[in-house]
Amino acid sequence: MNNKIILTEELKIVDLFENTNKEFGFETEDNQSQFYIDENKYILETKIDSKKTNMGEISMDGKCFNFDTFEILINSSLQKSWNYIDPILINVFDFQEKHFKAVDKYYRCIIPNLKSMRFDLNFCSDLIINIDSADTIYSMNGISFKIDENECILFYDKDKLIFQCNEKIIFKKFYDISIIALSVVGYINGYCPKERAYIFEYDDLNERYKTFRCNLQLGKIFKTSFNIIDGNPYSYRKNSEQNGFNPMEGLEEQLGRISKLVFEKLCDFILNNKEFESAFYSLLEITNTNTITPLHNAMFCVVLETLTNMIAKENEDKISWHSDKKIKRTHRDKLLESSKQFFEENDIQNFEESYIKGKINDIDKIPNSVSLKKPFEILKISLSKKEEEMLKKRNNFLHGRHAYELDETQQFLFEYRTLNFIINALILRYVGFSGIVLNLNKDIEGEERYKVL
Repeated sequence: MNNKIILTEELKIVDLFENTNKEFGFETEDNQSQFYIDENKYILETKIDSKKTNMGEISMDGKCFNFDTFEILINSSLQKSWNYIDPILINVFDFQEKHFKAVDKYYRCIIPNLKSMRFDLNFCSDLIINIDSADTIYSMNGISFKIDENECILFYDKDKLIFQCNEKIIFKKFYDISIIALSVVGYINGYCPKERAYIFEYDDLNERYKTFRCNLQLGKIFKTSFNIIDGNPYSYRKNSEQNGFNPMEGLEEQLGRISKLVFEKLCDFILNNKEFESAFYSLLEITNTNTITPLHNAMFCVVLETLTNMIAKENEDKISWHSDKKIKRTHRDKLLESSKQFFEENDIQNFEESYIKGKINDIDKIPNSVSLKKPFEILKISLSKKEEEMLKKRNNFLHGRHAYELDETQQFLFEYRTLNFIINALILRYVGFSGIVLNLNKDIEGEERYKVL
């Protein structure tokens, strides 16, 4: 049986604001200020007294404007031009109805301009839900999950994406977990809109909304063609194969899909693990572009090192030459003692001030070459020879020692996709994922169309 969520009034508010433009915006009664969307950004157009106002001191933050039936408070803005123009144009990044309190309440976030969204291909059935709207019966149009023990749902209704927390929560936490949920969906599906979010506040989710806020700082639209989770068997075709050919016939059930457990682990690690969060968002930033350059490979290597160092530290007992810290300390002390004695017997410089002492003190520090490769063994990720070569070339990428010639475009693309893939493999295996995933280099001769994690 489907659940039904009626958002008629909320969607009217969103459409009302979304349909503004320079010619048809909100105006104050005195016609001194206008509010509208231009080039996908909110603009406050207002007249000021240039004789009494210093152009460098203009700020609209904290100011209220009465537009039609709305009393709008500006939370975050920036002057669009520093030259005097009448009226002044202000970019608005966050605004709200005046009585929006951002306290413990129930919240829904509505994101407009949804192009296309499917949950049935890349998500397991334990995540998928059906949410009907006032006038439409849907099938598999949403997912249900927990973030930090908070019950949440994410679903679409026509051209809107809706995220809600089913429990009372402070606004800041709701804002944070909404960014996480949207980012994880974008990572899995390769697409998620995040340009503007209209956040509605409720005393009870079954009652009328109390007030709303609009935020344009969730991040830009995420869109990439380099996601490796793909439940569509036809995506595994090679360029040379016909459109009607199903290359994964008989393997459809083994195609990697994201379970509720994996989805929730991804969200919780982003929320609670700073190193994982940094690596995850850096990966999204690198792949969210239409233009790729050799610099991206260096950036991939930074992400790769962040992840492998994190996993190596968490599994130090499996990587170190001995798991007993007492034995390692005794070994280090004996090395220090014998080295100091050697220095004294041979009348060498002061041992206490030598770099040798520092080297011995760090003797149990895991070398980069080990911490870079060992996490793949720990997570049971089988690397091909070419993928192992990428690990060995890490320093070349990081220090700019690998310049591509004009005839090496294919090599650059191969290395870009390979680094992207092994980082994705680390992330997915780290959160417990297993299954068939897309080989980003499937169209290169000799490469398989898929890999198994």
